[in-house]
Amino acid sequence: HWANKMMCGTGPMVFKQWVSQQRLVLERNPDYWGEPYFFSGVTYRCISNPNTNTQMLLQNELDFSGIPDKDLFLQAKEHPNVKAGKVNLVDYPYPGYRYIGYNLDKPVFKDKEFRWALAYAIPVDTIIEKVFRGLAGRTTGPFLPGSSSYDETLPPIPHDLTKAREMLEKAGWVDSDQDGVRDKVIDGQKVSARFELMIYTDAPSYRQIAEIVKEECRKIGIDVQIAPTKWNLMLQKLRKREYEAAMLGWAMSWKQDPFQLWHSSQADVPDSSNHVAYRNPEVDRLIEELRVTMNEEKQHELYKKIHRLIYEDQPYTFLFSDRATGGYDARIQNVKFYKIRPCYDGREWYTNRPRAVGP
Repeated sequence: HWANKMMCGTGPMVFKQWVSQQRLVLERNPDYWGEPYFFSGVTYRCISNPNTNTQMLLQNELDFSGIPDKDLFLQAKEHPNVKAGKVNLVDYPYPGYRYIGYNLDKPVFKDKEFRWALAYAIPVDTIIEKVFRGLAGRTTGPFLPGSSSYDETLPPIPHDLTKAREMLEKAGWVDSDQDGVRDKVIDGQKVSARFELMIYTDAPSYRQIAEIVKEECRKIGIDVQIAPTKWNLMLQKLRKREYEAAMLGWAMSWKQDPFQLWHSSQADVPDSSNHVAYRNPEVDRLIEELRVTMNEEKQHELYKKIHRLIYEDQPYTFLFSDRATGGYDARIQNVKFYKIRPCYDGREWYTNRPRAVGP
């Protein structure tokens, strides 16, 4: 977009240089009204290979970097520079969640019992251990765990294939033609328990999760077809709702406006974030009330009611909030990690041995 090349701002750092796919350079704003940045500038490097950026961090060639691959992060703990105290590794709760969203306009997903059966079939605890090496925590809804908006009384849905089968049977999903896949007559049409799960093709962890989901669903007579998709095409499909199910993540702020994701008015709007076409009049009413409520205690009550209703509807299978993993050069002092994000205010960071800013 043309506006991406027009940088502006009045913060403690100002734009200096952008080299596409290589780096973004900021420099200290001499006219900033508040406490100035300790550093004269900051360079953000674009490094697509996770092995490369991890090794650069461990060799003290980067001051700060995420290490999203959990195996790489755990292996990095044995690096000599980590053991010598030259590089500090950290993990902290990431303010977001991962989920599988279902296009509720598709006949197979209109059945709430079918969605609940999927929730029972997906072994989230196993996924956390096998794919994320235990560096994640269960979540049950769309608000930040640990915040006053999150309903802690709602239990994570356990992995229970027997319960999943029972729910499917009760809802009329049977294998009428003995082909190994259940089916049901909906609005006069035979609908197979088969759907395409769209995943981001460049995220290996999503492929691992999808394979686990596919295998467990197979055991209860649901056929999941994995569809790796490039990000730009994935966005197009989501915006136009030209998909069946998708594995995604959502980053959260401390206080959220649920309207964007969950209000029915957004279910038919092109390019909206309500890409699962979720509609619930009571959730609409609560969201509208929340938007005009100033009392914080009342707000917390409304958030929790919204959380409970979405949990009961299961438009998503909420998977987990993973722990962000990364590290920083030990010469950087006063590094703090906040629930919203690390380096919430970079002015807190300083060092007695600054690195020269450059490519």
